[in-house]
Amino acid sequence: MRNKSMIITGASKGIGEELSEKKKKKGYNLLLIARTEALLKEIKEKIPSPHADQIVSCLATDIYNPEPLGKEINAFYHACDGIDVLINNAGYVKRGTSTINHEDIEKMINVNLVGAINMVRHTVPKMIEKKSGYIINVCSRNAKIQRSFLGGYAATKAALLAYSGSLYKELSASGIKVTALCPGFVDTQMTQDLEIERHRLIDPLDICKTIEFILSLSKSVALKELDMESIDQVGGYC
Repeated sequence: MRNKSMIITGASKGIGEELSEKKKKKGYNLLLIARTEALLKEIKEKIPSPHADQIVSCLATDIYNPEPLGKEINAFYHACDGIDVLINNAGYVKRGTSTINHEDIEKMINVNLVGAINMVRHTVPKMIEKKSGYIINVCSRNAKIQRSFLGGYAATKAALLAYSGSLYKELSASGIKVTALCPGFVDTQMTQDLEIERHRLIDPLDICKTIEFILSLSKSVALKELDMESIDQVGGYC
């Protein structure tokens, strides 16, 4: 029986780093994608492989640049004899709504939306060949609950949520499941500038546990989206 295989974007920090470490310990074959090669190598090397034939590949690139993605995903697919899970986790955030500058909104669109679509375009044909697979798009509660200081970011995450909903319907008949995971603010580098006590934020480990739960559901269950908030944040600032 072959090892399960997973692709994780935004794999070098925050949720992606936590998930990469957990799945490596569980023996998953992994393709870890992020911009910084040194951080990817650090994750790859610091967790011992539980078995000798485990595959852990790293790709340092911007996911909105489609050129290297197809080649690397194709190689990973053939090495693992399949791709079981794609975690579209990469994200970029800058504050601003009416005042946001062109460079920041363009980068958020590219990373949060175009990059995720690129990953889907290159991965879905491989999943269709096997008539199975799972795509988890890490969206945000900001896609649904708008805040004055995060209008640009909310717009890109709302677009990803809408795309994920269409993908959920399109791929169902092919045996591929799609879930949009919408957490509130998570205790990662992306939220360091927020004036909120860290204990009021979601622990990245809880995101990993939620992903584990989603993947554990039986084949008969379709989960379109799942919202998460810190209990201390409900009804408050966040």
